[in-house]
Amino acid sequence: MGVQVVIRFTAFVVWWLLTLPVMYLFIVLRPIHILLRRLGVPNGRLPIDIMVQYQNKFSLALVGITTSIVNHGVNEEEIVRTTLVVMPNHSSSLDPFILASSLPGAPKYLFKKELIYNPIGLLLYFYGHEPINRKNRESAIRSIDRIAKKMKQYGRSVVIFPEGTRSSDGSILPFKKGGFHLASQSGTSIIPILLMRPHELFPPKAKIPRPGHIEIHLLPIHRVRENEDVNELLEKVHQKMQTTHQILLKNRSSESGQAAAFGGIWFPVAFLVVGVPLLYYVFGLWQSLFLYLLSFVV
Repeated sequence: MGVQVVIRFTAFVVWWLLTLPVMYLFIVLRPIHILLRRLGVPNGRLPIDIMVQYQNKFSLALVGITTSIVNHGVNEEEIVRTTLVVMPNHSSSLDPFILASSLPGAPKYLFKKELIYNPIGLLLYFYGHEPINRKNRESAIRSIDRIAKKMKQYGRSVVIFPEGTRSSDGSILPFKKGGFHLASQSGTSIIPILLMRPHELFPPKAKIPRPGHIEIHLLPIHRVRENEDVNELLEKVHQKMQTTHQILLKNRSSESGQAAAFGGIWFPVAFLVVGVPLLYYVFGLWQSLFLYLLSFVV
């Protein structure tokens, strides 16, 4: 494990410790989104959406990861304005950060219910993402029903990893049916997405990601008829993603993924010089606030 990687990861942790309390404070802005939507502000351009996007962009920059979107004939404005079921492949714990930093429209996520018991998972819940108990079929169906109602009510797209688990080698695994039931029952179109190389930068057993570049491939939107056969729909989308994935692997040049990390090593070092004293100061403020509030209770 190189010194640079440790420095970058330390900067990443400090950044999250600084910003997580602020992100909890932003929860109070959610009701304002209702008014902004009525004024015509689309999803992805609402205050919390913008804050989350740049928070994740900065997080990736600190660990030296850059991203770029490769558009395969998709109208990105349609992604912002249309409700879709977003289906990316899943090969790394980096995937949610990558998607949150780059996807147009700021879609909501289905996430493992177990994550709600940690600070980030709880924040996801407060931000309108939906926990799902994958071990309980009836509970999972109720979660999908709730996210379907949110899609209709707020015009939000939703991200579902169709493989249901991470692929250790980046290959496309067999798909689960949950997301396809959602798309079929509601007649919501699907946009398949391929994330190239996350598993190389942050393999399943690794503790710290390494710097590199990740391409986000937006594949053509798959139009879905209401109550379309789920098995056929699953097969079509899986075939499209698997075929395109194989083509991208064959065409990948020897230089792919070697883009320079944002700001080099000096970027996380400079952040730590400022961030560590600031973190100490901020924690002092939070401690003072907590003790002040506690004085009214005790």
